[in-house]
Amino acid sequence: MRTPSRLVLAARAALFAACGACTTRPPAAPVAPPKPVEATSVEKTASSKVTLKLNPAWATCHSGFVPAGEQPAAVASALALTCGAVTHFHKVGEAFAGSQAAAAAPQAYRWSAKAGHCYRAYGAGAPSIKTMDVFIKDSAGIVLGQSASDDRAPVALDAGAVCFKEDDDATVVVSIGDGSGAYAVELWGD
Repeated sequence: MRTPSRLVLAARAALFAACGACTTRPPAAPVAPPKPVEATSVEKTASSKVTLKLNPAWATCHSGFVPAGEQPAAVASALALTCGAVTHFHKVGEAFAGSQAAAAAPQAYRWSAKAGHCYRAYGAGAPSIKTMDVFIKDSAGIVLGQSASDDRAPVALDAGAVCFKEDDDATVVVSIGDGSGAYAVELWGD
């Protein structure tokens, strides 16, 4: 019996190396990319009338928003529309509007929250307002949610919504932290 020459062995080794670990296994089925999941959680609050619906994905519409323009109502509406594409909420009622300075007391606006619905508040101040805060309170005065940013276009709740278990005379509160001027707030719900 003849032994293969070194040249034949080298050719076989080169062929095997070029093939890699050739196998006869069938190719794997294509794997579909995972669908993005919106992580939504529901949390209790100090109020027996409300739960919070939290979704970190909802904060992205505000984090990338740059207030443009002089008119607070137009800026608040643009912010709300941008976030509406993510939350699928719609405008509820007329915008709240006023004028305030940092040294002034916060201003409150009553509205009728409906059982089984969730809400967010979108605000905007004139360019002369550097920081503006928006709070949502229940009829007992318990703060249910507030804006978390330090700018002139706040959202309450930035990464969530206030959901009412029963009808309530709720309040949106506006407080100016730095500056003064006109502002507007739009309330959106599901």
